[in-house]
Amino acid sequence: MSDINSQGKNCQPDFHSISMEECLSLPFPLSQDKREGDFQVVIKQSALNNIKKHGMQNKSIEVCGVLVGRLCKDDMGAFLYIESSIPGEYATHKATQVTFTAETWTYISNQMEKEYPDKKIVGWYHTHPGFGVFLSEMDMFIHRHFFNLPWQVAFVYDPCSQEQGMFLWIQGKAIASTIQLEEDMPEEKIRISLENLDFKSDSRQLDKRILKLEKRTRKMLYIFGILMMLVVGWLSAMTYQMLEMQKKIMIETKQEKPLQDIKEQSTEEKKQTIVKEQGK
Repeated sequence: MSDINSQGKNCQPDFHSISMEECLSLPFPLSQDKREGDFQVVIKQSALNNIKKHGMQNKSIEVCGVLVGRLCKDDMGAFLYIESSIPGEYATHKATQVTFTAETWTYISNQMEKEYPDKKIVGWYHTHPGFGVFLSEMDMFIHRHFFNLPWQVAFVYDPCSQEQGMFLWIQGKAIASTIQLEEDMPEEKIRISLENLDFKSDSRQLDKRILKLEKRTRKMLYIFGILMMLVVGWLSAMTYQMLEMQKKIMIETKQEKPLQDIKEQSTEEKKQTIVKEQGK
C-alpha cells in the first residue's frame, strides 16, 4: 500500500516541508474567515462521529483506525481535508495499547481500493479510554513507522472524558494543534445513539473489576487474620512465660525462708549455750 510509510526512526517530518506539487487544488471547505495562513486540518462532522461511535463501543480498551481524505491547497497554502475513517478491524486491543496487525492493513487496503480509490490515508486515530489525550511511546512508534509523511496526523479521543486532540508533525515531533470542523450533517445526527453503545460489555468489565476487588479484599482479610493469630499467640506465650517465672520466684522464696529460720535458730541456741557456760 503506497500510503503505508517506513522512512525510519531518524526521519524528521514537518508539515512546513509539504510540497505544493503533491497537493490537490480545492477551495477551502469552510468560510474564508476561518482560513489561516498556516497548515490547517479540517475534519467532517460525519467522520468525527464515526470515530467517536467506534470509541464508545468499548470504553475498556483502546481501538484504532485510519483517517481518509485529501491533501489540498488554495491560494493561502496547504490544508488537510479529513473526509472519512476506516476502523482498524483485526487490530490487537489492550487497556492501554493498540496494534495494527497484518490483517488490519489488508482490511484497510481493501477498503481504500473499494470505497476511497481517489483518496489517501492522511493519518490515524485511536482512543485513550479514561487517561486523557497524548501520544505514548508506543503511539509514537506507530506514528513514526506508518504515518511519517509530513502531512499525516494523529487523532486521539478519550471516550470517557470526551476530550480529543489532533497532532501534527513539526521538526520530527508530534505537536498538538487545533482542528476545524465541517458540519456536513444535521445536529441531531451528531448525537451518539444509545443503541450503538455496548452496555453489556461495560457491565461485564465492571463485574470483572468488582470480582477482582473482592478477591483482593478477601486476600487482605486472610493475611490480616493470620497476623492477628500470630500476635495473639505471641502475647499468650509471653503471658505464660511471665506466669511461670512468677511461680518459680515464689517457690524459691518459700524454700529460702525455712533455711533462714533454721540458721537464725541455730545462732540463738549457740548464744544460749555460751551464756550457760559462762554462768558456771
